[in-house]
Amino acid sequence: MTPTQLDAAVDPADLTAALLDAEAQRAAAPAAPEVVLLPDDLLPGVGGEPLSLRETVAVGGAGLLAVLSVLNLLDYAGSAALSVLGPDVQRSLGLSDTGLGVVASLAALTFVVGAVPLGVLGDRVSRTRLTAVCATVAAVATLLTGAVQAVWQLAAARLVTGAGQASILPVNSSLLADAYPVRGRARVFSVHNLMPSLGYVVGPLLAGLVARVAGGWRAAYVVLGALSLVAGLAALR
Repeated sequence: MTPTQLDAAVDPADLTAALLDAEAQRAAAPAAPEVVLLPDDLLPGVGGEPLSLRETVAVGGAGLLAVLSVLNLLDYAGSAALSVLGPDVQRSLGLSDTGLGVVASLAALTFVVGAVPLGVLGDRVSRTRLTAVCATVAAVATLLTGAVQAVWQLAAARLVTGAGQASILPVNSSLLADAYPVRGRARVFSVHNLMPSLGYVVGPLLAGLVARVAGGWRAAYVVLGALSLVAGLAALR
């Protein structure tokens, strides 16, 4: 078809009508919502008098911060206990230094991998119940660590322990953020985030003391698991 024939095939009236219809549809379409940018001094939590830790806790309740902080401490204490109990575990199960290192890292693996799915699940179910369930799972796995008789059982226990502890960052942190006001939230998180460091100190001390008094590394994990189980059940309230 030549350009002349093509021009003849296109009716100018039809083209004009199509353009008018398209313009009418564009004009009738809902306008895009206007984006409103607030100045910094109007953002939530900016300005105003900061709240003390006591005032902040009074708003959200002391129980939530206490339970989540104790869970955080005991989770890291159980992981750190292996640094003291490791030689006894090696002798009992015939583990090499490399094998012990691999087993010790399994909880960290599931701790990291499990954080994303638990974070997604926390948006769909009750986060308080999810926290309690995860804490209970980790506590039971810690208890069972004291009863293992083979390396694969120890590896399985560590994997489950890490999976239960994976709720700390995505679920427990969001609970704290929702419960306490912005102007004092940093103080709440400073208490909660202090617990891992404290756990790395308390865990080896408590594990070593229990192992010495009770006569073995298994008793230490039973005690740590029992304490974690009590805290996990308290999370239900």
